[in-house]
Amino acid sequence: MDVTDLERVRRLRWGATWDAKSQTYYVRTAVTWKDDERWRTTTLTLHRLVMKAPSRLKVDHQNHDGLDNRRENLRMVTHAQNMQNLKGARKGSASGVRGVSWDAAYEKWKVGLKVGGRQIYLGRYESLADAEAAAIAGRQNYMTHSRECDAEAASRFVGGS
Repeated sequence: MDVTDLERVRRLRWGATWDAKSQTYYVRTAVTWKDDERWRTTTLTLHRLVMKAPSRLKVDHQNHDGLDNRRENLRMVTHAQNMQNLKGARKGSASGVRGVSWDAAYEKWKVGLKVGGRQIYLGRYESLADAEAAAIAGRQNYMTHSRECDAEAASRFVGGS
C-alpha cells in the first residue's frame, strides 16, 4: 500500500482472508455502525477503499496478488475487463491452459477466447505448446486487460488449422 493512503486506513483493524474462488488472500476489515437503533456490519476490502471504487466497478490486482494494494498495481475495471485478467485455466481443464480445450472430433487442441460476449476461434493445434502460444497471442491481441501474457510464448505462435 502507498504511504499516501495510510492516513485513511490506519485506524481500522485489518486482516488477510483467503478467497477460495480467486485462490488468493485479500486484506479486509469489518466495520460496524448504529443505524436507526440497529447495529449493522459490513466488510470492506483494502483495495476498494484505496481506489475509492464505486459499487458498479471492480478493482483489479494486475499482478494477481491480493495483498499488493499499491495504486500502481490496482485499476478500476468493469466485470468483463476483470474477467480478462483471470489467472490460469478453469478447474477441471483438460489442458491446464486458459482458452485451450481438447477437440476429440479432430484429435487436436482447440483455442478460443470470449471477449465482449463474442466467441473468437483461434484454431486447432497438434501440440499443447502451440495451442498455448496461440491462446497467449490471442489474449494479447483481443484482451486489453489481460496481464498473464508471456511475450516469449506468444512469439512462438504458429498458425493452426
